[in-house]
Amino acid sequence: MRIISIVGKVDSRPLVYPLARALSMEGLTGIITDDGAYRRLYPGKEDIGSVNGIDISVTSHITDETVHSLDNSGVPYDTLITVSCDYIHPEADGVIVCHGVDRSMMLMEKAEEEDE
Repeated sequence: MRIISIVGKVDSRPLVYPLARALSMEGLTGIITDDGAYRRLYPGKEDIGSVNGIDISVTSHITDETVHSLDNSGVPYDTLITVSCDYIHPEADGVIVCHGVDRSMMLMEKAEEEDE
């Protein structure tokens, strides 16, 4: 399974939607996110839904435990996309960091902030 982590404190939906749709043409795709706006894609108000063959799980905060929220579906995903403001999957094959033009929305450690 290929794992892609998209992280940043900006709205990454314009990147995630087409990426997930393109990857779903190649195989089974799942999205795990802490952004409640993804619930708008599928009918109902559940935390897990599906749209156009892409399974989506919405959690309050992605952790090493909640990243397995789609495991109960029994689907052998070819691609799993995690979308979070601060979580990077430890086994990610690729990481995309999204930030503002002036880098004001980047995740920074306190030591890095002090250096600036």
